[in-house]
Amino acid sequence: MRTTLLDSSEPRVVEPDIIIQICLCHHVRRAARSFTRAFDYAIHPCGLNYSQFNMLVVIAALEPVPTPRVADYMAMDRTTICRNIKPLSRAGYLELQHGAGRRPGIVSLSEAGHTVLAEANPLWQAAQGDLTRRVGAGRAGELLEVLGQAVADK
Repeated sequence: MRTTLLDSSEPRVVEPDIIIQICLCHHVRRAARSFTRAFDYAIHPCGLNYSQFNMLVVIAALEPVPTPRVADYMAMDRTTICRNIKPLSRAGYLELQHGAGRRPGIVSLSEAGHTVLAEANPLWQAAQGDLTRRVGAGRAGELLEVLGQAVADK
């Protein structure tokens, strides 16, 4: 069984093989890459990758929404959000009301955005169902709860 905490509060050198076994960040990122690959593959027929799909979903859930709120909701840097919005806007999936400078201010889905999201939805459902079965339905719920706690503002 993996130990998730070091036994001593004294600073010491931790061997790389131990870090690989117990590092929360390593395991979360590794799982995230695996999950992302599965969702990317599933959603690809719609011409989206999972990051784009996820951004459209967040915007659709909150629209019309200021871009800083999207950044906060997604726990991402605001400049990254603005950079990721540009290709979705060029594809015609978003409607932007510009804010200060060149940054988008308020963003919402266009008709094409709602259409591609509707096309991607059953593909997402299939991938979600597959990953839920792989993890186990009860454990998937626990995982969502734990991950939510991990990113909650304290």
